[in-house]
Amino acid sequence: MLLAPSTDRPGPQPRAAAQGPLPAAAARVLPIALALAGCIADLAAHPSCSRAATLTGFLSAPTDQVAVPGVLAGGEITPEGDLYTGWAEYELRVGRRLEPWSQPTRRLADPSQPLLSSTMLDGSVRYTQSVFAIAVGDLPVAYVTVAVGNESNRPAAARVEMALAYTRGRQIRGAHGMPTGAYRYERPAVGQPEGSYSQPGRAFSAGFEYSTSGRDLLSSGALLARGPDARSLPFATPCAPAPTAVRDGRLFVLALRRHGSARLTWQVPLTPPVAGAGADRTLDAMPLPRARAQLTRAWSAEDAGMMQVNVPEAKVQDTYRAAVNEMLASRYRGASGWVQASNKLQYQAFWIRDGALETQALDLAGLHRQAAENLAFMDRFQRPDGLFISRPGQYDGFGEALWALEQHAALARQPGFAAEQLDRIGAAIGWLSSVTASDPLGLLPAANPHDDELAFGHITGDDLWAAAGLRSAVADAQLAGRPDLAARWLEVDRRFESSLGRAVSRAVARTGHIPPVLDAPGGQDWGNYYAAYPLEVLRSTSPAVRRTLSWARDHMAEGLATYDGGRSLHDYLAFSVFQTELAAGDAGHAVAGLYSELAHTTSTGNGWEWDVPPFGRRASPVNLSPHGTFAADYVALLRNMLVGERSGGVTLLAGASPAWLAPGCSIRVTDAPAAQGVVSFAERSTPHGESLSWRVSLSPETPLRWALPKWARDARDSKGHRVGAAIVLRGLTGSITVTFAGHRPRQSYSLAVAALDHEYRAHGLAAPLVAAG
Repeated sequence: MLLAPSTDRPGPQPRAAAQGPLPAAAARVLPIALALAGCIADLAAHPSCSRAATLTGFLSAPTDQVAVPGVLAGGEITPEGDLYTGWAEYELRVGRRLEPWSQPTRRLADPSQPLLSSTMLDGSVRYTQSVFAIAVGDLPVAYVTVAVGNESNRPAAARVEMALAYTRGRQIRGAHGMPTGAYRYERPAVGQPEGSYSQPGRAFSAGFEYSTSGRDLLSSGALLARGPDARSLPFATPCAPAPTAVRDGRLFVLALRRHGSARLTWQVPLTPPVAGAGADRTLDAMPLPRARAQLTRAWSAEDAGMMQVNVPEAKVQDTYRAAVNEMLASRYRGASGWVQASNKLQYQAFWIRDGALETQALDLAGLHRQAAENLAFMDRFQRPDGLFISRPGQYDGFGEALWALEQHAALARQPGFAAEQLDRIGAAIGWLSSVTASDPLGLLPAANPHDDELAFGHITGDDLWAAAGLRSAVADAQLAGRPDLAARWLEVDRRFESSLGRAVSRAVARTGHIPPVLDAPGGQDWGNYYAAYPLEVLRSTSPAVRRTLSWARDHMAEGLATYDGGRSLHDYLAFSVFQTELAAGDAGHAVAGLYSELAHTTSTGNGWEWDVPPFGRRASPVNLSPHGTFAADYVALLRNMLVGERSGGVTLLAGASPAWLAPGCSIRVTDAPAAQGVVSFAERSTPHGESLSWRVSLSPETPLRWALPKWARDARDSKGHRVGAAIVLRGLTGSITVTFAGHRPRQSYSLAVAALDHEYRAHGLAAPLVAAG
């Protein structure tokens, strides 16, 4: 997903350009610490804060979202650690010199819950910031907490202040034409058609006034934040406001006993209510302990029924949980239903392309309710003539919508849902039959998507997705019990794929691989990587696909796909390459791809998109993490490595990493949806082989196989009989032990991190990752 000037997504041109500064009041930070004042003499004479050494993520300037599922308004944790919303930017200042937080490394203590934390150390005092958001009644509220702890045997002082600005950072103009700070989304953007870029908030005014009233921080009659309750805090001797404070600002100076601690919490409504006693009572009724409990309950409900994945590498399974929660947090309820956005930052909008991938990933993870809600909103993007399209010139949405509808019906095992889609699917196929009849190539119309391929012509990915959509339509009709429709649509598919096959053959003869555009030179690699995934429109082992895989690998950097003529890494474009390699039986390359993606995540397990040069600054001021399509692609790849569906059957562990198969290690997958049922299994490795137990609810005719690792030699069952590379598992439950010899390859997340760090050092650059973790 890329934003070009004529759409509502920022693309490779124009790059964000520095603008003149906003009025001084816009960028000036106003220190506003709420509650009693205190002072400790001579604190400013001490050295400045030092950051605690922690594992960093790949991005040097990462962003995180703070969001409540179902709510449009959200917040961003900026690279500096500020909380940025549609109304203000909240900055913590801590320590003896009241330095800005400036801590880009965040943690998820529990990957199942989006509670972000980071730490700084100032002398003997440790400061830990945590941020999360919940719904307090109908109000989305972020909780910003600073826990301070004295790690010495002597008394110490802690200083904490909350400061406010409209926007910090170097001023730029974003893709939607609004001035903003670098690494911050544009706001406000309202009144757009539903599904277009939308951000609540207020536009800057030089006349903004801020004030405090008791514990409340106010602006223009709105409650921006409610500060800590001072009654339980260990204050030092009260004195005048701190020298850095302005207006009625207040500074917290806390006197800590040896090994003493304290905690300060600000409640920040992401949609500020009218200030007053009613708003105060609402927030006071949800203090921090109750809010933490509410966070746990809310996310347990969101994740109910989710496929569970346990592998020996924590990074792998933690990123899976973070990916699912990113997609869930990015959804919001609009007037026409649930909108699956790609994040609540600069990609708070809907595209069929990204929405289809995210929705199928939710179905793969077992979250069928949320997937169904997403698909209901997708219906709004079917035109009266039958075409599914969300942006002018982007015909890939046709096939992606049909595929997502069929995938939900199959994975949720809902033939009734499949039957409900037949009319709209028939209308879509009617549109395709009409336009292909008049097209000189018998394909979808030539177009300029102003995105992705950035070219004009018969876009290869549009037609590959159309073929996948037609095959999905046939499968949907079969599931719905309509063989007559299935046969009719199959004929349409055969005619279309015959035309597509001829066009692909000519294009491969011209370029040596499947190019981005079938009948014109140029274009950025994108949809041409989808020839054999998610459906094998072309066989994954065919010469054309193999040449395209080789082309893709030759144009990778740091193990990722590149974009913008090789000038930028792209963090999710290569997932279809890795999936194709997995389908072709090349598990080694697929595993290497998984690890490359993991090594480029943020410290909170999130992905991004592009505008990050290879061996460069590792940051983009306009392209913010997290990204929902990365999350969707990661979930799909991990699931298919563990539970794959091909040729009507299910294969377990075809893409298992050698690191997960070390002696003493185990793999467990619980409640993995498949088209023919639900799969659970547990595998354990020994020095001499593996054992597997399974429990499935597959239909009786569905083949179930266990793929042994490629490097296994002389595999035998418990009776000493030789077994093949894929063992047929019989029955709905069972267990089996296999012994084998062989040399296990050295592949792991830690090795991938070490290799990436080494490569950066070889380029004369600092290693992006402090440690493998």
